[in-house]
Amino acid sequence: MHQEAAVQQLHNIRRQMEEVFEKEKGLLQIQTEQDKQTIQQLEVRLDVARRTIQDVKETHDTAEKEWSQVIAFYIN
Repeated sequence: MHQEAAVQQLHNIRRQMEEVFEKEKGLLQIQTEQDKQTIQQLEVRLDVARRTIQDVKETHDTAEKEWSQVIAFYIN
C-alpha cells in the first residue's frame, strides 16, 4: 500500500508540474505575440524616421542649391 501511495503522489506531482508548464507556455506565447507587435510598431516608426531623414536631406540639398544661386546672382 505504501508503494501505491508513493506512486499516486508522484502522479499528482507530475500533473501539477504539467499544469505549471502549460501556464508558463501560455504566458510565453502571449509575451511572444506582444513582442511581435512591438517589433512591428518599431519597424513602422523606423521607416517613418528614415523617410523623415531623407526628406530633411532633400530639403537641405535644395536649400543649399537655392542659396548658392542667390549668392551667385549677387556676386555676378
